[in-house]
Amino acid sequence: MGSTGALVAVVLAAFKALESRNAKRNGGTVYTRVVLLEEKVKELTDEAESLRKKLHDFHKEWCEWREEMRVSMAVREAKRQLREELKKHG
Repeated sequence: MGSTGALVAVVLAAFKALESRNAKRNGGTVYTRVVLLEEKVKELTDEAESLRKKLHDFHKEWCEWREEMRVSMAVREAKRQLREELKKHG
């Protein structure tokens, strides 16, 4: 390898070192930033799925409670009407 080849190797090594230093200062290379963003998207997707499941479970429980209250109120109303009828005819 001649002096030109050695000079080219030194310039390339310096360029790579400068590129690496700039990448560290800017938060990494484009590739590492993309990987970090992909990981964040996965985390957010998992969190959104968890929240969707919690919302579904809450809605199901709320609908069940609402139905229990509807039945309870219907029973109370029927008992009230029965008492009124018994008072009228009793």
